[in-house]
Amino acid sequence: MWSDETCKIYGLSTDNKIHTREEWEEFIHPDDLEYVRKVSNEELTSQGYTAFHHRIRRRNGDIRYVFSQASLEYDTYGNAIGLIGAVHDITETRKAEEALAQSESNLRLIMDLIPQSIFAKDIEGTYLFVNKAFASLYGVTPEELVGKKMSDSIPESGEAKIFNKQDVEVIATGNRISIPDHTFTDSKGNVRSFNTIKIPFIVAGPKIIASLGVSNEITEQKQVEEERTKMIADIIQRNKDLEQFSYIVSHNLRAPVANIMGLSEILQIPELNNEEQGRLITDLGICVNKLDEVIIDINNVLRFKSKEGYKKENIKFSKIIDDIKIGIEATIKNEGVSIITEFSQVDDLFTLKTYIHSIFHNLISNSIKYRQLGINPLIEISSARNGNTICLTFKDNGLGIDLAKCGAQVFGLYKRFHGHIEGKGMGLFMVKTQVESLGGKISIESEVNKGTIFYIEFELN
Repeated sequence: MWSDETCKIYGLSTDNKIHTREEWEEFIHPDDLEYVRKVSNEELTSQGYTAFHHRIRRRNGDIRYVFSQASLEYDTYGNAIGLIGAVHDITETRKAEEALAQSESNLRLIMDLIPQSIFAKDIEGTYLFVNKAFASLYGVTPEELVGKKMSDSIPESGEAKIFNKQDVEVIATGNRISIPDHTFTDSKGNVRSFNTIKIPFIVAGPKIIASLGVSNEITEQKQVEEERTKMIADIIQRNKDLEQFSYIVSHNLRAPVANIMGLSEILQIPELNNEEQGRLITDLGICVNKLDEVIIDINNVLRFKSKEGYKKENIKFSKIIDDIKIGIEATIKNEGVSIITEFSQVDDLFTLKTYIHSIFHNLISNSIKYRQLGINPLIEISSARNGNTICLTFKDNGLGIDLAKCGAQVFGLYKRFHGHIEGKGMGLFMVKTQVESLGGKISIESEVNKGTIFYIEFELN
């Protein structure tokens, strides 16, 4: 016997409530029939009770989802004598679940298609949800990352600690956090830049409060900005170079040329005796040599700026210093020079050996040349590493420079600050030119009669 409600679920009239098992099986969806027979027979036989989900197909072709339960009735001897069952129409619930699943699938598809990295983490730092863009940062799929912590996928780092602290703050306070321009090292070791927003998020079902984050990558944008900044700096530097060469043309080239022209005109005077002509010819030779020196200086500057003909190699600072010491050994002994080096932090650099040798040689020579009278020159050279930057420090106890007065001209071409000592004012200009050609920066600290410190910084590629 079937109840009125059972008949309605199966699409039958309530006029006839008597139906056999064979009739019942005719309503079961063909794709579910084998499963239903197996489950109902095995469970009823073994434990006298069964429950399962399946589909039925009414005689009009309508498909319904149902949940069936059945249990055996026994006589006093323990023999099965009957079957009591119940059926629930769960079609609407199932359709709602399927619609929800489809909605979630669509949402997942949308999440995976957008370029932003999206994730949700609980207070323990476990990933509850990630999209493909975020999982790709770890070199895995979303399924491989969910249920794990950041430290499970990448080595524990300062980045991970900072991110986890932010997530805990969002969950604990319920406040939104914006993290502009931060870095993340992906699974391939690439340092990438992001803007991230984190907000509190309630996970459906268990109602866990989590931290939901959306990260927008700005690595390419930052690279473009850096290139633009570099380009502007290059233009500024080129303008400065033009000013330097304009100075050379207007002063250092113009002076010997004017002298040559003047001497040539005087030599054309018929009344000159042999002695006067000889003296003028000697002066003319001096002017020509002076002009040649200026042209050679210009050529050297241009050669160093172009870097043509040089190849990068791995150099050791300590070896460069040893080579320089051998070259100026006599000067070191005669002047009582002490050169102390400390390269324990960094001694290697992949760069142009010729440039580094020239930079070191010029700075050491300057420290010796501009020493204080009565004081043995002391030169201290050291290296240090700060993140992706190598810093070289050159410190001496020489005459020093009045930076308040001459600071803007320290690295200028043909600029000299100690007239009583012979020189052309090329050394520091060449040092700066070579440092910048290698992509570095140079700065100075100095005080009159207390010495000078040069700082040189190179970024590691």
